[in-house]
Amino acid sequence: MGRNQALSAAEQISAATHLVSSLELLVTGRDREVGGLNHWEVARENFSDWSPLARKTLDFIARPKTTKAIQAARAAAAASLLVPGTHRAHRAAANGFLALSQLAVYPRHRYGTDGSDQLSFLVQATSAIARLGERQPRLVDACLWYVALQSTLSYTVSGWIKVLSPLWRTGAALPGIMRTETYGDQQVFQLLQRYPQFSKAVAHSVLAMECGFPAVFAAKGRLAPAIVTATGTFHLVNARVMGLGRFVWAFLATYPAVLYATQDRTGAATGNAAASASRTLARKDVPRLAESAAANERSDTLPKIAAGLLGAAFTTGLAAQARRHRRVLRGRGDERTCRTRTGNLLAYRLTPAARASAPDAPVLVLESGLVSTAEHWAQVERLLGGDHDVLTYNRAGYGSSEHRDEQPFTLAASVSDLEDLVREACPGRPVVLVGHSLGGYLALRALAPLRDLVAGVVLLDPSHPGELQRSKLQREGSKAFDFALSLMPQSARLGLCGMLPPPPWLEWLPEDVRPLALAQYRDWKLWDAGAREWQAAYREFLNFDGQLPKITVPLRLIAASVTHARDKDHAELHQELVDAAPSGDMHLIENTNHDDLLFGRQAAGQVAALVREFTGQVTEAEERTR
Repeated sequence: MGRNQALSAAEQISAATHLVSSLELLVTGRDREVGGLNHWEVARENFSDWSPLARKTLDFIARPKTTKAIQAARAAAAASLLVPGTHRAHRAAANGFLALSQLAVYPRHRYGTDGSDQLSFLVQATSAIARLGERQPRLVDACLWYVALQSTLSYTVSGWIKVLSPLWRTGAALPGIMRTETYGDQQVFQLLQRYPQFSKAVAHSVLAMECGFPAVFAAKGRLAPAIVTATGTFHLVNARVMGLGRFVWAFLATYPAVLYATQDRTGAATGNAAASASRTLARKDVPRLAESAAANERSDTLPKIAAGLLGAAFTTGLAAQARRHRRVLRGRGDERTCRTRTGNLLAYRLTPAARASAPDAPVLVLESGLVSTAEHWAQVERLLGGDHDVLTYNRAGYGSSEHRDEQPFTLAASVSDLEDLVREACPGRPVVLVGHSLGGYLALRALAPLRDLVAGVVLLDPSHPGELQRSKLQREGSKAFDFALSLMPQSARLGLCGMLPPPPWLEWLPEDVRPLALAQYRDWKLWDAGAREWQAAYREFLNFDGQLPKITVPLRLIAASVTHARDKDHAELHQELVDAAPSGDMHLIENTNHDDLLFGRQAAGQVAALVREFTGQVTEAEERTR
């Protein structure tokens, strides 16, 4: 396949994607009517922070007549590209119009776009650039290489993401997809259900095909025709079974570039023809033909540049990760350490009250949630520190704490570590345990071993050991969380987490702890520890026997209103914890979600006030019993 053949085939097949898409939008309009998925009065809220001029432009494009006119023009431009022999300038203009108009109408059809729209935009925009620079073969080759590499990347990433999912590895993913109304097929679902081994074989074939797509570059491209034939057949089957018709055209549009980029370095047909002809012509024609052959030889500059940039980026990422890791290990610089009976080394801070307090006043022990560190408590800690000594620490593996236990990890080990820490840091002093999320459950577990010291417990939106069994929302959410945590530790070790944007809650933390909190968020230790704890909690919650930890002290539960509004089952589980205590109450903080309890300034202030009030009540009750 020669250069011009590859470019023409790519732009024409991609034009078919745009033609089908525009015709579909011209004959269907229900999704843009009132109540539809893409009704503009709803969709325009996504762009409320744009400039007034940009919003007016989008409003104009979203008018029904304007939308239809643009889609009709897009259909005409796409159809013109399917006609062979049109002038280079016309093809460049048509390609450019299709790419730019797709950007213009995207906000109008934001809901419902998919990978085929993204890929067709990529091919059409690249084709426009190639046509504009058609007299520069190296530029055209760079464009074709770009499409080929993007195609390879899309298949490979999709495959390896699936490999990390146990649903795909076990073959359960396909029946799950086939049972959905959007992408499913009843007959195929029944077939996969009846023959689970066949389902598993098909799933593994998809994994092998996508993960192995880079083999198109092996053996001088000899495998490429067979591989693209297999993937093309895969898209045809998906078009029939899942209704993904445009994916056929969108991905097939990248195959000419793949075949061109993977063939032998001098494999352009015109180049081979010129070389063959030079052997039969007179000697005086050899220089001219040699120059022509050189012009037709494929330029492989782009992949070399890309490989160099990737190598440099990877090296830079690893160096940045090493710096972040050292920053995490340094901590705040004023931590003490406690070696527990498990062998773990815990870094902690015991901050004395700013105002003099009674020597027997309870110490507030703050227990973090999953994938959280002591720095996440910074705002609440400072609000409470005026009247109480406050103990914060990082569980084993988080921050500057070290996980050195050689036994298989269990939540019981974390509870044991907490007991050892409290007894060493607060010898003989009463404590009030304050736990957020999973930290709330760990605080409950610690009540028994610390019964001689604990005066009360405060739970902030706590985990309940029965939540995966009794809450559908928690159960479904756990699947996504499990998948995310399977990716993050490896990604962080490779330095890829340096690309994570700062989390929204970061700006609500005190300014002096933000750099450390961000370094922790992007460091592999946080995700390693989180994955380890999650696996232990997941197993324990799935096998919960219905017996809650025995609660023998006063309890206060502070819940986020959004948590209860979204999940009535979780609200019932919270009430169950309150009812299990000898004396307990629940407080709901309005307009607050799970993380706002720690990070939202107003919510954190209410949390601190409720904790302070509760501690005062506990202290008064103990004084009356003496």
